[in-house]
Amino acid sequence: MIDGLWTIAELEDLLVAKDVEMSALEKNWQDFEGAWAGFDKVGHDAWASDYATLKTRYGAARAVASAALLAAAILPDAVKKYAPADDPYRFVLLALQVHHDAVNPGDYLDLWNRLDAARRLQAQAVGAPPPPMIEPPVPTPRPGIDVDEGLIRSAPKLAWWASLLVLAAGSGAFYLLVGGGIATYLLRAPKRAHA
Repeated sequence: MIDGLWTIAELEDLLVAKDVEMSALEKNWQDFEGAWAGFDKVGHDAWASDYATLKTRYGAARAVASAALLAAAILPDAVKKYAPADDPYRFVLLALQVHHDAVNPGDYLDLWNRLDAARRLQAQAVGAPPPPMIEPPVPTPRPGIDVDEGLIRSAPKLAWWASLLVLAAGSGAFYLLVGGGIATYLLRAPKRAHA
């Protein structure tokens, strides 16, 4: 995130994570659909209708996000950390949860909870232990994607160098410090082979 805006790199990570979550919901649904239709047809049909709507919303948001990623495909990875993709990122989140501060009927989490509750009720009705929901693995975002976080983490080091430069400039040792820095860099630079 740069200055409160999501980036292309973060959008890539978000799509990976949300695809995994949607696949897990689909797998749990497929495993239980037949039993649920026989047990609670009304609840089954209402859930199926809401799920179809969710898949349509997510599919549209995913298409927008994929178009943004395709347009950014020519960018080097280092630039993707800075290239904004705020609207497609928020569109994906909005497709899965209509209001960010509450779970609403038809949201991803609402459907997950309703499916889990139906599985538990069906198991209870037949006297069996409830089958566990297959939880999606949580993909880990790539390190170094959040530029703001990187700046915050490096702020103490940058402040130390800045204060050192101010002190050196005021005491006349500025040129000595700069020269020492250049000399240190040149001594640590890898040696090039001569042909």
